[in-house]
Amino acid sequence: MRQFEFTYKLLGSGSAEAWVFVDGRGVQMIISYISDALRDLARAVTDLFNLPDGGQVRFSWEDESGEYRWIINRHGDAVTVKIVKFERCFSKLDDNRGELLFQVDCSLLRLATQVRGQIKQIFNEHGLDGYCEQWRNFSFPLDELDLLTKLIGENRTAKVEDLT
Repeated sequence: MRQFEFTYKLLGSGSAEAWVFVDGRGVQMIISYISDALRDLARAVTDLFNLPDGGQVRFSWEDESGEYRWIINRHGDAVTVKIVKFERCFSKLDDNRGELLFQVDCSLLRLATQVRGQIKQIFNEHGLDGYCEQWRNFSFPLDELDLLTKLIGENRTAKVEDLT
């Protein structure tokens, strides 16, 4: 399975930069504080743990002029992550009307640990107050971080038990 990598950094004054990588190739996204981007991502990933095979989560990140729509499908212990770009914020267009920026199949655990790692890094760099100052309208997704950490631990424990 391919190695998915994810980075997320606050740029200050209500914007963030995210990168998704696979096989050394990456896509950059500049995100605006008009959506609760980090919390939306964390909730989507935690929701994936409870979805049946074939389940899907969707959310969007807005920039000042467009939208990055994430569509993640679960296939057993794996996921397909697609990111589609639209030229306008809050687009109502069908997925196939946007530009496919990124697609990868990876393990759910890999996606979850990459997302959790970046959320923890943001917390370590900025803390709760610093995050609120920079992201303006939204608080740090602390509850989602805790739940994600719990689900990752349970998933790893289940994998070890399956081997014994």
